[in-house]
Amino acid sequence: LTAIKKKISLTEDEIKIIQRQIATTEKQLEAEDPKKRIKNLTLLLNKITKNNKQLVDSEIKTKDAITNIQLLITKLKTKEADKQADLKFAALNRGRISEEEFAQFLINNDKITIEKRKQLEEDFAEFKKGKQKELKDLAIAAAFEIANAVAAAVSTVQRRQIDKELSENLEKNQIILEQELDAADAKFKAVQAIRNEFDAEIDALDMEQAEIRKANLETEIEEAKLAKDDELAAEKQRELDRIILNEKRAARQKEIDADYVISTIPLTLLVKMLKPKPPADILDSADKLDYRSLVVLGMATEKQNILGCSYMYLLDRPFNRISEMNEFSPQTSPPGENIIVVEIPCLRDSAAWTASKEELFDMCIGSLAEDGFLGPGDVKRLFLAKA
Repeated sequence: LTAIKKKISLTEDEIKIIQRQIATTEKQLEAEDPKKRIKNLTLLLNKITKNNKQLVDSEIKTKDAITNIQLLITKLKTKEADKQADLKFAALNRGRISEEEFAQFLINNDKITIEKRKQLEEDFAEFKKGKQKELKDLAIAAAFEIANAVAAAVSTVQRRQIDKELSENLEKNQIILEQELDAADAKFKAVQAIRNEFDAEIDALDMEQAEIRKANLETEIEEAKLAKDDELAAEKQRELDRIILNEKRAARQKEIDADYVISTIPLTLLVKMLKPKPPADILDSADKLDYRSLVVLGMATEKQNILGCSYMYLLDRPFNRISEMNEFSPQTSPPGENIIVVEIPCLRDSAAWTASKEELFDMCIGSLAEDGFLGPGDVKRLFLAKA
């Protein structure tokens, strides 16, 4: 309207008339169905064009407004066409129209949108597949019914034939069966007599075997008793019943009798201290045993309350346990200092066992710093112990 007012010599009254016409029509369109909206928009377009001929003839932006109304009419017609297409497909599903009629509708109706047409074609294809499957299922069901009917008819004829044959041969078969039963009974009696003779022979043989077995068992029992006595005697000799303690300071020996002895001496050393000495294979096996050793690295620092506990176990570190001595007692460290101890399990003659305290410190300080316990500048002195 602004463009109309600037470019064309319209009066204010004419502009107000156009405004009222558009506003009134828009309100009416909100409650109308698509068909009625198309009709009213067309009337509005004709009315504006007729009353203001100069709007159509001019080269101004008014043409855009008219084009927009025309596009809206086309869009509404397309929407109505899509709606009619949905109704047609619903009628197809309900069986009110045929597949040929629906296919012809799609061909003849060029106002349907591309998206709606694509959707309907896909739905129509699925519909035809469903119909084909339904017809196939009906055909299979009919074939089964026919087959069952034929089988029933054939079964009836066969059953009648069999009943007739059974009736004719029943008496003959009964006589034959009685003869066969008599023969079988005679055979059973003969077999039973032979079995009784065999059982008698088995009983006699079992008695003889039982006597032999009894004598063998008595011999085995006696031998087992002798072997057990020998084993107990040997076990008695193997028992540890006293300890000989060498007191080096007093230069004397002390014997201690005991019912039981509990030793924490490593086996590699204990077997060599026994008297009499164990067999050579026992000594050889003991020499092959390998014990885990322990390297303990102590670090003096002025930092306090590092762990917040006496000790803790850690994984994926060069050491498996770390302790803070001041958490046990302040008397375990020099005044004003704290001792942090890490324990490194290893085998004797391994790299950790032969390493110096400085090498062990270099190996552990990275993990200690990463965990926030100690840094390289926090340590004043190092201590090393091995066990």
